[in-house]
Amino acid sequence: MTEQQWAEERVRLEVLAAQQSHDGDRDAERGTRQELITFLASGNEFKAALKEAYAVLALTVEPEERAEAAYAVALVGAKVSMEPVLTRSRLEDAYEEADMAESARMRAKSAMQLGAFEMGQKRAVVASERFAQAIHAFAEQGDEESVFDAYRFRTFALQMAGSVHDAFACLTEAMELAKRRGRDDALLSFRLDLHQLADHPLLADEIAREPLHQLAKDAEEAGHPTLAAQVHLTEASEHIRKRRQAEAIACAERAREIALTGPSPMVYLVSCLLIAEAEEQRHNRIGCLTALFTCQASLGDLLGERARVPVLQVIDSLEPRWGPAVFAEAMTGYRAQFRG
Repeated sequence: MTEQQWAEERVRLEVLAAQQSHDGDRDAERGTRQELITFLASGNEFKAALKEAYAVLALTVEPEERAEAAYAVALVGAKVSMEPVLTRSRLEDAYEEADMAESARMRAKSAMQLGAFEMGQKRAVVASERFAQAIHAFAEQGDEESVFDAYRFRTFALQMAGSVHDAFACLTEAMELAKRRGRDDALLSFRLDLHQLADHPLLADEIAREPLHQLAKDAEEAGHPTLAAQVHLTEASEHIRKRRQAEAIACAERAREIALTGPSPMVYLVSCLLIAEAEEQRHNRIGCLTALFTCQASLGDLLGERARVPVLQVIDSLEPRWGPAVFAEAMTGYRAQFRG
């Protein structure tokens, strides 16, 4: 759509809404103004979109629809003003509208947005309370997947607040729910979260860290290869931190194998970067370059030329770090692998 076409469509919608308002057709006007909100936002005209969002709210009577309208005001308003007090107020209004409408669906959406907003404001304790509200609201709807997501957010918020024991209790509650529901995928994911949480000094004597190789094995046997790959990547990162390069490479290579069967480009990218990091750590610069060049070629074949760019940028960063002479020598060694 050209700029002129966009402007003409905007005028058409605005005129239509005005005509419907003049005719007293509130339902039709509300529908048109809702369309205008989306249309204006698509053109980054957020101030105009916010005006329409408030107009829709004023036109809305049915409780759950008012909750949706207030939620739209909050989301569009956040694009117009980054003032925290105003953004929080609008989100709280949306939550209160949802509460009055007895709409668990809108309460859950508003609570999750409030939690994310408070995390951005570094108010992790308040955020954890909002995520707790979301857990209850999603549970009322029977939205199991969203319940698990809200548990993850709340656990993270509690960790950021320094309440690691509460985070452990939250995670334990989530694991028990996953067991009761027979959700082995969620349970495996929470087990990985627990492994990482157990690394905290305040919990070191209270939680036994489950071996990651066992968790990866369980994930693969249960038919969850992507989760298994995530576990292998976590284990590879831990090995790199402890300077156990061979073990790190073995774990990352297993994740890379899984990614290739998926395929999962992001897992593949991370696994290659970890292999390169481990090779560089043990001064095998040719191995580091091999991992990176193989990665950029594979991503380019799978996703197109643009996918190569991030990896090529990593390769470009090596010369200033290693020095021109060392980098040139490593490149010569890398190319020599393919001669004869």
